[in-house]
Amino acid sequence: MTQILALSPLSFKLLNGVHRDYGEALSALLYASLGFPASAKFRRGCEIASELADTVWRKSFLETGKISDTLHRQAKAAVLGYLAGVIERVR
Repeated sequence: MTQILALSPLSFKLLNGVHRDYGEALSALLYASLGFPASAKFRRGCEIASELADTVWRKSFLETGKISDTLHRQAKAAVLGYLAGVIERVR
């Protein structure tokens, strides 16, 4: 659903809401897993991580008509690297 919204030029407000929802769900999962208290800063970092993946996937889709394996791996690396930095700052 995020990808469909991302490709629509009038969807920025809707897309931001989707990333906010994903970020909230991811932060809740990570709070429970990592055992540190919830924070708005970390939740926002999770939202940005979702946006990073979407940006790489959208680039792949627009250039090739699909999400290539190479750019999917790059999206995962970008998200995990960014989240590692966010977690380090929160701890």
